[in-house]
Amino acid sequence: MHRTMVLARVVAEASLLSRWPAWLLSLLLLLLSAPTRVRADPIRAHLAWQRPVGTMCPSSAVLQADVEQLMGHPVFAPREQADLLMQGVVEDRPSGVRVQIEVRDPRGAVLGSRELSAPAGECASLRRALGLVLALLLDQHEADPRAARHSERTAVAGTASLGVLTATLPRADVGFGLALSLDPAKWPRVRFGASYWLPVVAETQSGVGASFQLLRAGLSACPRLLSSRAIGLWLCAGVELGGLRSTPRSLEGPAHQTRLLVQPGVELACALRISRHSALEAALGALANVLRPSFYYGRGDGETVDVYRPGIFGALLRIGLTID
Repeated sequence: MHRTMVLARVVAEASLLSRWPAWLLSLLLLLLSAPTRVRADPIRAHLAWQRPVGTMCPSSAVLQADVEQLMGHPVFAPREQADLLMQGVVEDRPSGVRVQIEVRDPRGAVLGSRELSAPAGECASLRRALGLVLALLLDQHEADPRAARHSERTAVAGTASLGVLTATLPRADVGFGLALSLDPAKWPRVRFGASYWLPVVAETQSGVGASFQLLRAGLSACPRLLSSRAIGLWLCAGVELGGLRSTPRSLEGPAHQTRLLVQPGVELACALRISRHSALEAALGALANVLRPSFYYGRGDGETVDVYRPGIFGALLRIGLTID
């Protein structure tokens, strides 16, 4: 439906609500005269509606039906098919009813919010007002092609992290990493990462051995498990390639040996937003060493020493700062 027709119906409905002030009706009428551009395809939205058990507030199904009647076409869709995510939270307390509504893009960025209130026990009286607010929020983004482009674009973020890795070097080791994440609106996040792990010494009882250091780089795909204004949760699966380099200590052999590591793994990553463009990120994962190269060196007496071989399974913990 054309935006003017939608707003005309909204104003007609609003005139029936005694609580809507005259200045708000005048503002809606002013909006009717504003030139707009309409998308060829209507925006699809997903409504997450939280209300207390036993409340008289309208249900999600009732509100969706009211909004689609106002808009004149189907609006709501499953979350994975939606261009906009609408979330409503009802607080029905003895002191009064408060309803908070937020509109987000598929990545969780807040695009708009509204708040409604009513006396205690009168949540049912907000049904029309809720339908009107939802319809206006939808129409605002449906009429603005920039909103659609914003929700469909790929977000880019960089992360600097500090981590702990086991079963790859002779003992649990500390490393530093950098990562670039591409976060499409309707596809899993893709993460490119590289890390350097500090030298670790492996020695035999006789005091000979080698020093080891590691460089890793890899790619992972991260489906989103949870997204809100404050927190994000992803389950990542991918493969890391590593170069494990050794330097002998009091042993005979090449000055340096470098062996290839292939490490498939999974991790659970959580991001806690601390500002509009930054978040603290933590991840805990498990990995397997598909290739387990052995490092051999010779002693002065001609015997060969097996200095080190990576373990089969290991763990990774990292904490970092993400800028987007």
